[in-house]
Formats: sequence, structure tokens, C-alpha cells
Amino acid sequence: MDLAKMRRLRRTVQTGLKMSSRFINFCQQKFNQLQTRQKILLGFSVPLLLMIVIATLVYFSIGKLADDTKWVQHTHQVITDGQELAKLMIDMETGERGFLITGKESFLEPFEKAQKVWDSRISDLKLLVADNPVQILRLARVDSLEKEWLQKAAAIEIDKRRGVPETNKSLAYMQNVLRKKVGKDILDKIRVTISDINDSLEKSGNQQAVNLLLSLSTDIVDQETGQRGYLITGEEEFLEPYKAGQENFDKNMSALRRVLEGGFDKKRILSDITELETLAQRWSDEAAAPEIKMRDKESDSKVNNYKVIEQKLADSHGKDIHDRMRASLDKMELAFIKANIKPAQGLVIALGKDMVDQETGQRGYLITGKKDFLQPYDKGKKSLKNHFAKLRTLVSNNVSKKIIFIKLESLRAMVQEWRDSAAEPEIIARREIAESGLSTLEFLQSTLSRGRGKEILDDIRDLLSNIEQQFYMAGNVVGSNLVLKIAKAMVDQETGERGYLITGEENFLQPYISGQAAFDDAIIELRVLLKSALTKNALTKNVVNALLTDVKQVHLKGKEWLEKAAKPEIAARRRINKSDLQTLQYIQKVLVRGKGKNILDELRVLFAKLNQIFLDSNHLKASYQILVLRKAMVDQETGQRGYLITGDEEFLEPYTAGLANFRATIPKLKYLISNYYQISTVLDEIKEIEALATEWRDKAVLPEIDLRRQVNAGRAKTEQIEIMLGKGIGKTILDKIRGKLEKLIGKFELAQSETGQQFITAIAKDMVDQETGQRGFLITGKESFLQPFVEGGESLQNHLDELRSYVSAGFDKQKMISEIEQVRLKAAQWRQIAAKPEIDIRRSINQRSASMNDVTLLIENETGKNIVDAIRKELAEFSNTERVLMTARVQDAEAAATTTIFVIIASTIMAISIALFVAFMVSNSLVRRL
Repeated sequence: MDLAKMRRLRRTVQTGLKMSSRFINFCQQKFNQLQTRQKILLGFSVPLLLMIVIATLVYFSIGKLADDTKWVQHTHQVITDGQELAKLMIDMETGERGFLITGKESFLEPFEKAQKVWDSRISDLKLLVADNPVQILRLARVDSLEKEWLQKAAAIEIDKRRGVPETNKSLAYMQNVLRKKVGKDILDKIRVTISDINDSLEKSGNQQAVNLLLSLSTDIVDQETGQRGYLITGEEEFLEPYKAGQENFDKNMSALRRVLEGGFDKKRILSDITELETLAQRWSDEAAAPEIKMRDKESDSKVNNYKVIEQKLADSHGKDIHDRMRASLDKMELAFIKANIKPAQGLVIALGKDMVDQETGQRGYLITGKKDFLQPYDKGKKSLKNHFAKLRTLVSNNVSKKIIFIKLESLRAMVQEWRDSAAEPEIIARREIAESGLSTLEFLQSTLSRGRGKEILDDIRDLLSNIEQQFYMAGNVVGSNLVLKIAKAMVDQETGERGYLITGEENFLQPYISGQAAFDDAIIELRVLLKSALTKNALTKNVVNALLTDVKQVHLKGKEWLEKAAKPEIAARRRINKSDLQTLQYIQKVLVRGKGKNILDELRVLFAKLNQIFLDSNHLKASYQILVLRKAMVDQETGQRGYLITGDEEFLEPYTAGLANFRATIPKLKYLISNYYQISTVLDEIKEIEALATEWRDKAVLPEIDLRRQVNAGRAKTEQIEIMLGKGIGKTILDKIRGKLEKLIGKFELAQSETGQQFITAIAKDMVDQETGQRGFLITGKESFLQPFVEGGESLQNHLDELRSYVSAGFDKQKMISEIEQVRLKAAQWRQIAAKPEIDIRRSINQRSASMNDVTLLIENETGKNIVDAIRKELAEFSNTERVLMTARVQDAEAAATTTIFVIIASTIMAISIALFVAFMVSNSLVRRL
């Protein structure tokens, strides 16, 4: 293959040489045919012609090279101008940020200069790229984005910064924490869940579970309080309530689950109720009704066979049924006691009373044969059905453990979510602030809250808790109330002191001053109680001595707190007052300076006075309504102050809700008080009941008992008892007593006095006990049956005395209605001269003023940043496009230069070769002729 190729190549070269030789011979022949003159002219003209051709080629090549070089320079200019646009944007952004940070107008100089030349630079650059429509559109977008940034970000932020007072450069963190409302939203959900669970537990009547749920709610508030205390002070010890709240939450959650686990079996209890209803109906059908019919026949026969009645009463059939009912009621009551459901226990007791009423009425009729004696029987029968229905409803409303446990688990999850997403992150952020340095106000708070007094106050709380526990176990309400007064006095001192530390206003110290006097007075009263009423307190001497020691410690600790914490901190705050204040603090002082505080103080005094009157009157419903009013006012005050601090309308929600609640509660309380009884009228009715009870004993009971004793002695006959009972002297008096008791209980029900109703029920029971004991003795003649009669008489007198004391301690309803009206007017006055004006001032501040926090929030929205980023992107694309064009044009210029050099070299070589060839031909021709 290689040999063949070499042969073909050799033949091709030989062929080319032959053709070249032929061409040269041809040219030489033609050239020889020319004249000498023509040969000389040809020798000079060919080089000149070649020079013209070469010059032309070089000219065009150099022109192309110059054009490419021009475009490269143009691209460089465009890129440079594009970079200048980017620099102008950086100047504007830098100048604006410098002004936002410092507030000094001089920092705006780069911003203003760049803004002045921006439009001219855009116009110049558009002229440079007029040949490129894509780049022109891109420049238009850049210009539009720059105008948008100026309008939507820079101008707004600069205006906002100009509205910032130069001195207001702190508290931004706390306002941010409050305004973000991350934790608030979760806590609101937690409150809704707790309210839902509370409704379920209240329907079931499980007060212990309700109380534990309230403890859970308190644990959550403790965590919130501890966390916020730490956010304010930065002191780790303020986190103690937060940590303790977590522990107590878990503990109370477990306790609540145990209580619910110990609840009754709803199906079994409902089954027991059905069985009881069946037994009650059996007693009525198989015992009571047949015995009543038997008595009816005896009465119709007009032959009184008292022995037959005694024999019938001796029949144990009815008694057996009653015994089974009592056993079932005892078992049911035990289940409700275990489940700690008080309303159900009360209904079980009421069912037992209904059964006794029926039995007493039936026995009275069996003795006398008079239909009037069946009234208690009929009434008890009707009441029995009513109480059965109420008990069944109460048991049916008991919520399933499974449902409650699901809700409790949801509550636990939400609390954990609050800790993870709000509490813990905020605590971590506060620690970072503490490490990086505190603001002036935060430093002041840290200095004033080093916790000198916190440990002392904690010791006082522990001592008071121990003392109160001893009184609670002894059932001494007076002692418990005195302990609460001491605790309240300490809280008043602490509240007044902290209010002054925060505001610097002397009038905030009033609770601190009055709390000291109340503290000393309560300590003295408690000591007197312990020393003078040992037996009444149901406390041993050793316990009393221990309590006296604890009270002394409380007193000493209280004085120690004053000397080591409160007074030094107040003195430090007074020194601070002499120095300059930050703008926010000044605004707060202006907004709350005494206008509403005096009114709120008067309202607190009124609330305390009214509540004490209702407590002394043992009217818990009225006391509850007063507490609702007080909470409504606190909600208004809290919501208003939250808004004054943050300027966020959402913080006004407690104010709005509190106002609505206040307005709704005032008419309820007035209506409740207007239905209160007249004290003098009720005392007269109690006196009448007492007189009737005495008359009943003297004119009916004692003579009938004496007659029965004569029958036992054989001096009288049994029929005489029937005749005496038949006269109805005792029944008539008892009916009058029952009528007056029903009238009186109606008044107590209208007044919503549960204590009064309980006293009337107790008195009615005392009368029934006496009647039952007396009738048992009349039937059997056995003295032991008189025991309920004797005990009932003693209990009746005690209850009448207690009821008389209770009613005498009541209030004048006309005077109380007037006091409530004063509360309403004072609250309206506070809203008119303080709350609303201060809210309006805060709203006006929101509109015309600003803070560094507001500027920061605007920047954090990233409106300007996003626009500037878009401008940078457009300018980058603009420059990249020009760089691509410049690269292409540089390559074209380099190619043109290379082509020019090649043309010059090739043309020169060709011209020299042709010139030499022609010269050789001419010279050769001339030599031959010579």
C-alpha cells in the first residue's frame, strides 16, 4: 500500500513539473514575441501593479482592525459606566444606612450626591448601548427598581428615622418580645383548653379536680411570670418560679390524673340509681301502700284495732327494703366521697331525707288515720323522684376519663410547645443580651433587683404557708384569715415598692406604706389569737408555741426585708430620679402621672370594703361578683398599660373585654342585692319559728309523750294517744313551721344565700328528727326512741342562734346599691379622664413619632434590600453582556491584525517573486538580442 502511494505521488509531482515547464515555455514564447519596448514596460509595470494590490489589501485590513479596536474601547466604556451605576446604588444604600444608624444628616451626603447624578448616568449609558435593544430594556428595569427602592424603602425609612428622638435607644428587645406574641398566642390557646376542661369538670361536680386544674393554670402563670421576670432583670434567680412551675405542673398533672382515675364507674352508679328507684317503688307498692290501705279499712270499719297496726308495723318486709336502700345509699355516698364530688353527696343525703319523710308521714297516718298526716309522705315521694332525676343528670354529665385524658395530654403538649418555641428561645436571647451588655434601664433594673429581698420574701411565704396549714387542719377560719391578711400586707408592700422602682412616682408607694401598718396589726392579732384561744383553736400547746415562734420569725423577716432590701432600693431609685430619663420612660411617666391612679386607688378601697362586707355577711355569690368587677377593672388597667408600652392595638384586648365584663356585671350585682332580704323582717320570722317550735313542744309533743308513759304504766289506753293525735294540735303547729320555713328559704334562694338555705334545711331536719323520735316513742313506748327528739331539740336551738347571728351580720341593701353605683361612676370617671385620653395620646404618638425599634422593624421587612438586590442582579447581567461583546470584539480585532500581517508578508513575497521572474525574462531576452 505504501509503495503504491509513493508511485502515485511521484507521478503527480512529475505531472506538475511537466505542466509548470510547459507554462514557463508558453510564457517565454509569448514574451519573446513582444517588442523590446513592450518587454521593458512590462518589467516596470508588473511590480507597480502588485504594489497597488498589496496597498489596497493592507488598507482594508487596517480599517477592519481599527473598527474592532473602537468597539472594544466602547465595550470597556459601557462596563465602566455600568460599574459606576452599581457604585451609585452602593453610595445611596450606604448613606441611608449610616443615617438610619446615627440619625445624623451628614451621613446622607453620599445618598444625595448619588441620587443627583443617577438620571444623567442612566441617560448616558442608554446612548452608549443604543445599538443593543436588550441592554436598553435592562437599563430601564434598573432605573425603575431604583425609583421603587427610593419610594418604598429609603424614603420611608429615612422619614421614620427623622422621627426618632435622639435619646430613645433602648428597650427595643422587650418591645420586640411583646410584639411578636409568639408565646401569647400559645398561652391563649392554653387558656381556651383549660376553660374547656374546667367546664367538663364543673359539670361533673368534681371540685377537687377543678382545684387541681386551677393549680395547673397557676403553674403555667408561674412559668410565664418567672420567664418575664428574667427577661426584665436578666437575673437567673428570677427563673425560679419558671423552674418551680415546670415541676409543679408535672406534679399537679399527675395528681389530677390520679384523682380522675379514682372517679366512679358511671355505668355502675347509673345502675345503682336504677336499682334504688326500683327499691323505692317496691317499698311504696309492697309496704307503704298496703299499710295505708289497711289503715283506711280500719278507719272505715269504725273499730280501732291498734294492736293490728302494731303487728303490721312489726312486719319487717318494709324495713328490709328500707335497709337495702340505706345500704345502697351508703355505698353510693362512699363512691362519691372517694371521687370527691360534693353535689352528688348532697343529693344522696337528700334522697335519704326523702325516704325518712315518706316513712314519717306514713307512720303518722298509721297512728292517727288522718289523711293530713300523709302530706310529708306525698311530698317526700315527689321530692324523691326529683332528686333521683338530678342525681342521674349529674352522673350522666360526668365526662369520660378517656376524653379528659386526651384533653390533658393536649394541654401538656401546648405547654411544651410554649416552652420550646417561646419561653426557652426568649430566655436564651436574654442571656445573649446579658453577655453583650445591658441598656441603661436594664442595668438599673438589674442593680435594683439583685434579689436581696427575694430570699427573705420566700422565707416569709414558707412560714406563712406552714402557719396557714396548721389553722386549716384545725378548721380555724379566723386564724387562716389573719394569715391571709399578713400575706396580703406583704404583697402590698412588695407591689408598692416595685411600682415605685418602675415609675419613680412617690404615690405608687402608698400600698407599701399602708402594707406596713396592716402587717404589724395582723401580726399582733394573730399572736393574741394564739395566746388567748388555745382550746377554740383545736391546737395543742406545743403546736401553739411552735406557731408563735413562726409568727415571730415572720415579723422579724418582714422588718429585715424592709431594712436590707426595700428601703435601700427605694433610696437608689430616688437617686436615679435626679438623673436624666430616657424618652420612653418619660413618656410612660407622662401618660400615667396620677390622673387615673387616684381613682383606681379609690376603686380598690371600695372593692376591698364591699368584699369584706359580703364576706362578713357570708354572701359568697355577692363576693364573687365583686371579685369579677375587680378583675374586670384590673383587665382594663392591664390592657391599657400594655398598649401604652407597646403601641400595639392587640394589647388592648384585655381592656375591651374587661370593660364589657364590667358593664355586664354591674346590673347583675345590683339585681342580686335588690333581692336581698330585709334583716329586721327575717329576724322577726326566725323569732316566730322559734316561738312555734316551743309551742309545739309544750302543747303537743310533751303531753303526747306523757300520755304514752301513762299507757306504759297502765294508767291510760292506747286509743287515747290516737284521739290526742287526731286533734291535730301538733300537726297544725308543724304545718305553720313548715310554711314559715318554706317562705324563709324562698327569701334566701332569691337572695342567693346558700348559707341561709343550709341553715333552713338544717332547722327543718331538726324538726323532722324530733317528730320522728316522738312518733317512734308513741308507737313503741321505748325511751330509746326519744333520742332523736332530744338531740333534734338541742340542734334546733343551736341552728336558730347561728341563723340569727348570720342574718344580723347582713348588709343594708339600699346602702350597698348606692355603693355599687359609686363603683360604676368611679370606673366611668377613670375611663373618661385617664384611660381614653392616655390611649388617644399613645395613638397619636404612633402616628407622629417613632423609635429605633420601628426603624429596625422596617429594615427587617427587607423591602429595600430586595429591591437593591434586584438592581445588583440587573447591573451584573448588563456588565456580563458587555463583557461577552468585548471578548468577541477583541477576538475579531486580533483576527484582523493577523490577516493584515499575513497579507503584507504574502503579497511582498509574491511581488518580489513576480518582479524577479519578469526581470529575468527581460534580461534574458535582451542578452539574446545582443
